[in-house]
Amino acid sequence: MCFWAKRFLWVPLLLAISSPAVAQTADELFDDSVLQEIRLTVSPDDWNQFKINYMASTYYSADISWRGIEVQNIGIRHRGTGSRSGTKPYLGLKFDQYTKGQQFLGLSSLRLKNVTQDPSFLHDRLSMLLFRQRGIPAPREAYARLYVNDEYRGLYLIIEEVDNKFLDRVFGEHGGCLYSYNWVGEYHFEYLGDDPALYAPDRFEPKSCQSETDPAVLVEMIRTVNQASDEGFPGEVSEFLDLGSFLNYVAVESFLAEWDGFLGHLGMNNFYLYRLEGTKRFQFIPWDKEQGFGDPQHSIWHQVDLNVLTLRALSYPELYDGYLDALRRTALEAGGTGGWLDNVLEWFYAQIRLAALEDPFKPASNEEFENAVNATREYIRQRYDFVLSQVGPQRSPGVFTSGL
Repeated sequence: MCFWAKRFLWVPLLLAISSPAVAQTADELFDDSVLQEIRLTVSPDDWNQFKINYMASTYYSADISWRGIEVQNIGIRHRGTGSRSGTKPYLGLKFDQYTKGQQFLGLSSLRLKNVTQDPSFLHDRLSMLLFRQRGIPAPREAYARLYVNDEYRGLYLIIEEVDNKFLDRVFGEHGGCLYSYNWVGEYHFEYLGDDPALYAPDRFEPKSCQSETDPAVLVEMIRTVNQASDEGFPGEVSEFLDLGSFLNYVAVESFLAEWDGFLGHLGMNNFYLYRLEGTKRFQFIPWDKEQGFGDPQHSIWHQVDLNVLTLRALSYPELYDGYLDALRRTALEAGGTGGWLDNVLEWFYAQIRLAALEDPFKPASNEEFENAVNATREYIRQRYDFVLSQVGPQRSPGVFTSGL
């Protein structure tokens, strides 16, 4: 269970928590009350080649050690797009790459994120906690010092893979269809035609789909969003999406001023989509949230008129009001100065500060790290007031237009 699941935990209480015993499950790995330590052992030649060939996705063999638990001959590879680096690699760990059925703490895979695109090291961590606080399924995370061949490689973020293990934990099943959305060009939920190849696998990459008919359901959803009559839209789309839950997702991203998410500057990005087993219902799952916490006066209507789904949904008074209510609730959950999210930031800052300052491979200087933490702190404190001032009294529009 997430350490921050209860919103009224206070830092003095946290400081009284004793060190955990040797763990046997993934819950202890994702115990975010402690700074974890992970050690990898890799052949020196392989490690050199791994760093040189950072644009490739070739697997190399490694051993992993954590709190006395060791697993040998796992696969490691480079992950990420803009975050790929030969200096501080973003690592994907696959525990059964070379040994069939092998697991680590019940997990088949794991990410060790280098956090090179956020000098504060805080954005992704705080974002995922806020999503979960608002009832949205999101991967678990924890900070770790990473050592490779006994050399400190820096402060990393352990990230739960969105896979069958995640689906079982969150939804209690994995028999539906999981898609990873890949940015291959600007796209805003437009209907491109009936051919499934126009959507999958390039944009919507199937990760664990059990049926060849799955892309057809995805296409049917997109077609319905685009072509349903104004009168029929809410009812017809509800076969595929809980529109209230979807707008709650959008509201969290809006509060975070996430510019590379569902309403990104260059179109949709950074999410998973899961169709629940035996239904046509899809669930959004957030991913890779480093690009928020920028302008505290970021418009709560940013890009909503460019995306077909948000544009149409927000033209209905009850959904429009629901979006504003979700924003209000998100702001109240996060709080401003001295609020929940502010306290969480201070706790994590104290937890990671030394590891971040000692990180020899981070692209930012120590001064830039401290400045980025301060900027994130100020964002949280100012965003709360701004969002509450923007949602104001609920107003029900006739037809939504950007900037209302």
